[in-house]
Amino acid sequence: CCAVCSVAIFLYCELHHGTLHPKIKEAINVLLGALTCINKKVAKVATDMLQLLCDHMDRLLEYHPQMPKKITEAIASTISALVSTHGAANSDEDKRLIVSMMFTMVEWCLQMPMSLLIETTDTDKSCIYKVFRVLHSAVTGHSSSSLTRVSKSLSDFLLETDFTNIWETQGGSASPWSTVTTQRPFSANATLADAVTDPSRLTSSKQLEQGRKPETDIVKLAARALMTHLVNHLSHFPMGSGAARLHTTVQEHHDLPDYFDDDLKPEIFSAPNVQFFVLNRRCLISFIELPAVDAPGGGVTAGLMTARTVCRIIVRDLCGKYCWENSVLYSPPWCTKGSSRHNAETLLGLAAGVEQESVLVKKAEVVKSEPAVQHPVDQLPCHEVVGVSGDNLDKMLIYIGQTSPECLLRPGRPLNIPSRLSEDFMESTEENIIKLIQEQNLKEIEYSQAHRMDVSMVAPPEMPAESQDPVSPFQMCRLLLDQIGLLSWEKRCHFDLLKKSDKIIRELKNLDAQKCRETHKIAVIYIAQGQEDKNSILNNSSASRAFEDFVAGLGWEVDLESHQGFMGGLQSNRTTGNTAPYWANSTCEAIFHVSTRIPSSGTDWHIKMRHIGNDEVHIVWSEHNRDYRRGIIPTEFGDIVIVIYPLPIGLYRIQIIRKPEIPFFGPLFDGAVVDFQVLPGLVRATAINASRLKRSLMPFYHAYYEERAKCLESTIQQHTEQTMFEDFAENVFAPVLPANATITDETPRSEASIASFSEILQPADSGPLQMSPNTSRQRASDSALLDIPSAIRLQINTRRFSLMPRRSSGPQKIPTSSNSRPSFSAINTSHTESAFFVTALESSHDQSAREDSGTSSHELEILELKSGNFERREKLEKHKGPKSKSEKSRSESPKFKNKK
Repeated sequence: CCAVCSVAIFLYCELHHGTLHPKIKEAINVLLGALTCINKKVAKVATDMLQLLCDHMDRLLEYHPQMPKKITEAIASTISALVSTHGAANSDEDKRLIVSMMFTMVEWCLQMPMSLLIETTDTDKSCIYKVFRVLHSAVTGHSSSSLTRVSKSLSDFLLETDFTNIWETQGGSASPWSTVTTQRPFSANATLADAVTDPSRLTSSKQLEQGRKPETDIVKLAARALMTHLVNHLSHFPMGSGAARLHTTVQEHHDLPDYFDDDLKPEIFSAPNVQFFVLNRRCLISFIELPAVDAPGGGVTAGLMTARTVCRIIVRDLCGKYCWENSVLYSPPWCTKGSSRHNAETLLGLAAGVEQESVLVKKAEVVKSEPAVQHPVDQLPCHEVVGVSGDNLDKMLIYIGQTSPECLLRPGRPLNIPSRLSEDFMESTEENIIKLIQEQNLKEIEYSQAHRMDVSMVAPPEMPAESQDPVSPFQMCRLLLDQIGLLSWEKRCHFDLLKKSDKIIRELKNLDAQKCRETHKIAVIYIAQGQEDKNSILNNSSASRAFEDFVAGLGWEVDLESHQGFMGGLQSNRTTGNTAPYWANSTCEAIFHVSTRIPSSGTDWHIKMRHIGNDEVHIVWSEHNRDYRRGIIPTEFGDIVIVIYPLPIGLYRIQIIRKPEIPFFGPLFDGAVVDFQVLPGLVRATAINASRLKRSLMPFYHAYYEERAKCLESTIQQHTEQTMFEDFAENVFAPVLPANATITDETPRSEASIASFSEILQPADSGPLQMSPNTSRQRASDSALLDIPSAIRLQINTRRFSLMPRRSSGPQKIPTSSNSRPSFSAINTSHTESAFFVTALESSHDQSAREDSGTSSHELEILELKSGNFERREKLEKHKGPKSKSEKSRSESPKFKNKK
């Protein structure tokens, strides 16, 4: 392990100083060869050393442009060889090694340029493809076919370099990975579809569809988390808010007009523009529709024609929480709102806003008659020949009769001669008709001359319709859900509603509080010359120049009052200092508790000791001439101490103090000597590796992705609401009913909708039933159904499972009859169950009983069941008087007694 760490320190120093040492490539090959060492501790240290080299990716690309890609592929091949086949299990030590290698591989991918990641050749896939293929195999396990597909396996990579001495030192065998020399899991002809359609995985896929158990394998959880991490943060880290945050802090209640609380509360469920969903049983999605706000500078939709509302989407998954805002775009910048109507008005001369001038009816012009033009009868009468005053029809008939005699109706009789009048049609009648036509023509001319200036004589112009604002407060979200395909029938089994309750609010808050990457807090202690006791060391409020330069190299300074990343227990109210060194990448973040930055008054060091004493890793900068003793600052923690001693020649000696149960870690080891330029980076990497190793030894420790996966899985399993498609679509159309909405049913009995049976069981004199959003979802309890006959209870039970509730933002009222004795029509139109109940009672009665006047016995039976008071029936019978003969005979019959 020390040899591997020494090689890593050599590479780190040479890359940092830019010496272009000729042995850099060989040293990297040594680290890659150590990945396959039989001793898993050596392979784990080699993995950490490769992750250390990511800090100098730019220098490595400058010296050896293809080396980062080869390193990533070598790590991927090693992981592929370590991952067990489908159904088999790795040991705990192998699992921890695989997880460490996967994080190192992903860190190299995040540091490499995208052009190198997606570079392909004629015989090889891209590097990013191989990485995803390995992560996918880690989730699903190797199959019999995937183990035989390799284009650039680890053994092939090692054959390109000289590793004979490494294999000889490992027992003389050719290679510990000789069993995988024929494996080609990265074949150029292989695709991800081969792994999905492999027969050995069909059983597991079917089991996942039927019901998935919570994942407990750390390798599978880490692979799932890293795949999502790569998709979200590849070429997207750090984000706009900086490296301190990986996810958004936006909540569902932010920017709601009528919501004034600072925290997420159950009142959010009463908002008509918010709905919660579960997608693929993997992530939670919230859709919120908000009014569009003009952002400073116009925002991303500057100049575009958009809707008045925007759709905000909040996604919570295994890797974090993300927020998107979507706006529907209607037209490009040059086409503003209402431009189509404006263009139409412009074309009609209405751009200035003046009223349209009516099209006036022009006075008919008198056409002067011209002398008729004679033309041959065998020539086609054209307009130019006949003229305006000529009769073209008459000339045409003559032409047809002359040129085509077969068209004559009677031989020798031209077609232009008018037919004779019928015997009933007199000449006087013809004259009267001509006179009426002339009079009508004259009146039309007079009316047009009198009203030709009137606007009503002209039809108004047709204009395009203007856009209307959405009526539903969830309309744009509904459109987005449908247009991205989440409302399709194929997605129905993968897209569900989330139950709205007080408990889900607590679960969402707990999920948002879960970390999205690895966190470490490390103590940094300064010891001046001559200080050997706790009091003098903790009283230091300033330090030497060299110590301050070292602290500046550990990380960048952050303001604790506005810092949004990991705080490590430090407070934002400045009681623990104003600033602190902080460092982060996409998978890890660390904050340093510097003893000189935390304030203390006199001998009161409880605030300083509360943070420094509880840290598991201590970095001690000692300028004293004696070695540091671990008992100087007594604490139950501080299992690992990294002591730095400045040497007179400008170098620094490292001392590692650790408890016996702590295994070896690197890159710095006890007795190492380094220069100041590489000191901060190597000390930071050593402290993070030590903290990570110490936590892995804890019996009940879980990584951040395990905790978040457990919380997310529990929330989805307990709060997913299984609904029918009709109720699902109804909740998407309107997440919450309006406050003034009431549940009514005025449909006929054959078309009555299904509702609750609790109204029949309610006493008749209790007044209208007020239903809250929660009580509207409750069903009739089994104890309330005990007083109902078994035949009727059977009919009700067959329908009760299809009852689906609807939530309302206000109390819901169900209208009932105002009389203390409800009639049949009032009961039948209230709910379907009451209709079934009355129908069952009516079927046992004679037709003569329906013709009797007054209250019948079966109506008393209904009142008896509704009130649950049998004495009330006796009072009503006394109030009514003696029974009729038909009622008396029916009540004495055995059939009716059985029903009673």
